[in-house]
Amino acid sequence: MTEIRPLNEELKAIAKNELNEVESRIVEDISTLRTWIQKQPHLRARTDDQFLVTFLRGCKYSIEKAKSKIDYYYTIKALLPEIFVNLQMTEEFVEFARLGCFLVLPKPLGGIGGPRIYLTNFTNLDPNKNSLKQYFRYHTIVHEFEINMDDTGIINGFVKIVDYSKYKPAFIKEFNPISVFNILKPLMPVKQQERLYVHGDNLEELYKHIPQKYLPKEYGGENGSIEQIIADSVKIFLEYRDYLIEDLKYGVDENLRSEKSVDYDNIFGVEGSFRKLIVD
Repeated sequence: MTEIRPLNEELKAIAKNELNEVESRIVEDISTLRTWIQKQPHLRARTDDQFLVTFLRGCKYSIEKAKSKIDYYYTIKALLPEIFVNLQMTEEFVEFARLGCFLVLPKPLGGIGGPRIYLTNFTNLDPNKNSLKQYFRYHTIVHEFEINMDDTGIINGFVKIVDYSKYKPAFIKEFNPISVFNILKPLMPVKQQERLYVHGDNLEELYKHIPQKYLPKEYGGENGSIEQIIADSVKIFLEYRDYLIEDLKYGVDENLRSEKSVDYDNIFGVEGSFRKLIVD
């Protein structure tokens, strides 16, 4: 018997057919992963059923990949503590949430069997009050919630829309979206590069990839209003506060790692790609 959220029949079928989930084997697979974690002296990781099944689904039930992803998940947090450590729903972050700069839309693309839709919109960010660091930390809180609470996103994946039409020039000193896009795209697998699209100001171009009805009302769609999505999100995230507090207990201690220590300089595996960019 596991303590994981029951899936509706459609998600259950997708998990079985596309993620290799065998219902009768879930208990055993979770137990195997939990036992491995408990034997890693450097790793303090969550071991509850829901957390572990999330990684199993994300790795299509490859136990070895799930082990690697869990280790990587906590190692990256140690590598970038200014972004990933001590994430709390303080009043500052609640206020930031109300800016609506990163939203999870209520209806998935195409219906229950489709991916979750994320929307980034810089309209309400004030360079005199807000920083990109705040944005990235809030973005991380939302993703922490999603990977632990959103079965649709975990099983069906997600699509992300980034609206730069109201991007404030003052933020360019910290973060130039075009430069970042040009740097990151060559580092991605070809399959992911083919999934990236840049549209102009004409929403009709966006509608070709994201049908209009799946966008918020402010974009001409039927997928909720931004104001209501913000209100609902803040309420949900406040209920998630205790989870974030508990998360302070987890992490890695490289001094206790039994295997070769992590090469932080090359952990993203992009050194060669950056060299190619410089030459080009």
